[in-house]
Amino acid sequence: MDVPEGTVQFAVMMTTLANDGLKWNWVLYGIPSNVTSLAENTVGVGTFGLTSDGPELAYSPPCSKGPGAKTYTFTVYALSGTPAFAVPANKVNGEVLTSAISHLTLASSWLSVTYTRRGD
Repeated sequence: MDVPEGTVQFAVMMTTLANDGLKWNWVLYGIPSNVTSLAENTVGVGTFGLTSDGPELAYSPPCSKGPGAKTYTFTVYALSGTPAFAVPANKVNGEVLTSAISHLTLASSWLSVTYTRRGD
């Protein structure tokens, strides 16, 4: 994996775009720039933010309920610095993180998949 020059840390977010809007399933930031992969069940790397299902600072797996297709997007951000927040760490959610990293993002990459529950 090529890491952009000047990368200090990474952030990762997973969102679900469903009929009722955008939901944050995974908000993780403060990932050191030398970490280029996260194995399943990795702990102790980065700082969790709030998901749409809060109030716990953790990964919240998607739950494809209701009719219609849901689009799941994983985005990785290479950051030139450490984001500063106007809220306490336990209140950092996807919207707060997105705003805080907007001027620090050197590059980003994303992967989207769409899923429709059988019978919907």
